Amino acid sequence: MFITHFIISNIVISFIGLALILFKITFKNIISPRIDYYMWFFFIFIMLFAFVPQIDIYINIPTNRDISGIYENADIIYNEISSQPYEEIQSINLSVIIMIIWFTGIFIGIFIYSAAFLKTSGIIKNALEYKTYGDIKILVSDDAKTPFSFGIIKKVVVLPCHILNIRDNNNIVYIINHEITHHKHNDITFNTILCLLNILFWFNPIIYIIFEKIRLDMEIYCDYTVLNIIGSGLKANYGKAILNLAEKNTEKLRSNFGGAYGRLKSRIEKIALYGKTFSRKFSACILFSMFIFSSLSCYTINIFGYSFNNYSLNSLNIENIDLNEYFNSYNGCFVMYDQNLDKYFVHNKDMAEKRFPPYSTYKIAIALNGYQNNIISADNNFMKWNGANYVFDEWNKNQNINSAMKNSVNWYFRNIDKSMGYNNIKSFLSEMSYGNKNIGFNKENYWLDGTLEISPAEQVNFIRDVFNTPNVDFIKNSIKISDGFYGKTGSGNNKGWFVGAYKNKYYFSVYIDGKGADGKTAYNILLNIFKKNIDN
Repeated sequence: MFITHFIISNIVISFIGLALILFKITFKNIISPRIDYYMWFFFIFIMLFAFVPQIDIYINIPTNRDISGIYENADIIYNEISSQPYEEIQSINLSVIIMIIWFTGIFIGIFIYSAAFLKTSGIIKNALEYKTYGDIKILVSDDAKTPFSFGIIKKVVVLPCHILNIRDNNNIVYIINHEITHHKHNDITFNTILCLLNILFWFNPIIYIIFEKIRLDMEIYCDYTVLNIIGSGLKANYGKAILNLAEKNTEKLRSNFGGAYGRLKSRIEKIALYGKTFSRKFSACILFSMFIFSSLSCYTINIFGYSFNNYSLNSLNIENIDLNEYFNSYNGCFVMYDQNLDKYFVHNKDMAEKRFPPYSTYKIAIALNGYQNNIISADNNFMKWNGANYVFDEWNKNQNINSAMKNSVNWYFRNIDKSMGYNNIKSFLSEMSYGNKNIGFNKENYWLDGTLEISPAEQVNFIRDVFNTPNVDFIKNSIKISDGFYGKTGSGNNKGWFVGAYKNKYYFSVYIDGKGADGKTAYNILLNIFKKNIDN
């Protein structure tokens, strides 16, 4: 789920940014201003990864499908499902609330930056042309409080009118060179990216601190570039020009050439160090280390990545069928794979391709993964109750695979998950092509909270694979309802699943949502569909 991924990314990015600032402070007299500034490009790349979907690094291993089966009567008996408790307690979708708050902040940020852009554009429109340097126009304006550079395509430098009253013309040259250098470094483009990221990360105060440091390093690198042009002999004069301009700037402006005291002090200290030789080998090592560090950081963020929420049936042999009469007021879909015909029968294809939380249908996957990792087996699947008081009486007792599956006992399956490492779970999901294969950071609720999602069509493929996996009869029997009929419900947030198999020939899933939707209702819908449409 995107919002989970984005929150985790913010935590990782914040730690990386603060660690980078600490590193820069520690080695501030060893790292050259150019390398100091370039290091931030790696950081921005890491930030962009917060919006990149998960890249699956695991290899999908096809499962062995030794499929056999014959037509038999569909004598389905309504069995133990009627007494099965709800697996999940209905809850408000917190993710939706967070997304609403986040988008509200984004719209406010867009409004604020748009207002600033229009104000700056107005200043430029009313400014007078002073000089031209190549494709860069130098303008003067009474409305400008401090010099600034603007424009990615139409490049301008705007000077306050009072600057022209400076007696030493060299100071004016220094100021203009500084602002032109921002254009040559493409700092306006980079600063635009920072503004956009500021809007997207508006809620994170650490990002504001980091961006202040980025803009300071941008100014210092610009100072050094100008000093390379005018020579180290004039660095004192250049520093005085900055101080003189700052004296005229009575407001705490986040300006380019002038600016607030802390930033001004840092710039003057760096200017005083100009002429110091920096080791190229050390700089190369830093850049290489940043590349490795950025790659590892992106990998870490990718682990908790989100996936697009659709699965396509287009490449498969499908037949669309109309089963609206069975769903009543619920929005729902039905997918069935007929193994003999090698064909899918689908009601509501769009919904059948969309991914949803699996809820307790995922317990089949947990059991299979537990078997493959030697956590449970046909002869060893007993688990002792820890004495905790759960909502359902059926949960407050010792369990085995049959009782845990029948009563959908969450703690039993969570204990299996806890016994397996993160990579084992991740690898299993990838191997079985289980939905978006995402487990996020919460190993207890990832299959309940929307982190892990699977489409009804993918549920059918998974059930088919389970029923054609050798030596797992004890798992299949744990979801047995009647002779040849197997299934598992899933319920949560007014949504319901029923997935299963019939006679090793039909593999099916029903998914519904709407007020009062649950697994029991999904089961009843499947029951009615089969009674009227499967040959007796």
